[in-house]
Amino acid sequence: MLLVKCEARPSSIHGLGLFACEDIPAGTAVASWTEGSDYCLTVDQFKVLPVELKEFLWNFVWTWIDGNIYGTADAGRFTNRSDTPNMRWDDETRTPYAIDDIKAGTELTEDYDEFDHSEEMP
Repeated sequence: MLLVKCEARPSSIHGLGLFACEDIPAGTAVASWTEGSDYCLTVDQFKVLPVELKEFLWNFVWTWIDGNIYGTADAGRFTNRSDTPNMRWDDETRTPYAIDDIKAGTELTEDYDEFDHSEEMP
């Protein structure tokens, strides 16, 4: 679940992106795992979903971490990837945080390689 005010807007990176609606100081946690807003499926649960739902979830909502498939239902799902991200993934807390100060109106980006290990998915 997002912990800062953000919204989805058209992105120059890809389709829609997640944009800050307020200034976000460096070191601020941007999101946190929240039961009910965020979801976790085992590989077996994911495998039995209809193909269309699997494709949608995989492309727009979900990521593979530590043998499970995680997703969020809020606007955080619009976070785009960048080679020069302004957020970094904290492995211990499993939360993205601002690397530097992020000004309101800036697109929030991550380097998916820090946390998404889809190539390991069976």
